[in-house]
Amino acid sequence: MSSSTSSEQHHFVVFLPYSVKSQPKSFPVLENALVQDLEDAIRNNQNYKRFLENEELFLYKCNNLDLDPSGTLYRRALEWLCGNADSMMNSVHRLSKYFTNGPAPEKDEKVDVIAVTESILENLDKVPDLADSRAFKMTEERRARPISKIRRLPSPSEGIRDEAGIKQSTDENRGVHAHRPASNYGPPTALFNHALARLKHRLQHLDEQAELEPPPNMLFTCHQFILTSCDVHNSENDRELALTGFLNVLVGADMSPKLKTESGTAQPDAIWGDPVRI
Repeated sequence: MSSSTSSEQHHFVVFLPYSVKSQPKSFPVLENALVQDLEDAIRNNQNYKRFLENEELFLYKCNNLDLDPSGTLYRRALEWLCGNADSMMNSVHRLSKYFTNGPAPEKDEKVDVIAVTESILENLDKVPDLADSRAFKMTEERRARPISKIRRLPSPSEGIRDEAGIKQSTDENRGVHAHRPASNYGPPTALFNHALARLKHRLQHLDEQAELEPPPNMLFTCHQFILTSCDVHNSENDRELALTGFLNVLVGADMSPKLKTESGTAQPDAIWGDPVRI
């Protein structure tokens, strides 16, 4: 097909349901663009690049998928895909073949296109009736609970430590007290440990951070740290002493060595910042 010569642009609202926190985005393409042009625009988006690396992308024209309520968009998109998994658009056709009148008017607040990868499609059979599933209902139920009540539940580690913990976490009314994956129906692990809460927050915001470019002197220090770690030392104390200088340079000098955790069951070699409470 010949390339488009029209300069007028259409804005398509695209939703890529790769997690429960996925948000729709608007992509401008030429009025006479190919489906492939929209695929390329999605792939080149900074928020999607990492997720779409080495993944095949498929686009679907969805009908009457409202943007709001946004909290249920992920679930509604998967439900739509379950019934329309074979109706993907062909990359070689123009978007106008599927959108005769262009994308939905902005005032209608609709999703125009659902974008998915092969891995998303492969997992559709695992959530065939997401809205009616027991796990989904329990997720909604526990999200509605006050934090004070959630904290009374056993922590993730307590729930699987022994037979008594498993029995306490499992019964006919509540089902299994499961925490993973993140969209499962247990209270989040961040409620039980402030270090996990900080880690979860930072992992969820990785894509919002600029790419880090460490200075050459830091790379050299890291290299020296690795070499020293691989050396044979006379004792563990000698090894720790040899590594401490590098750690102070790389992580910071406010290191607290040999602090026991609150429970007293663990004693890390070193702690920076607040002591981790386990």
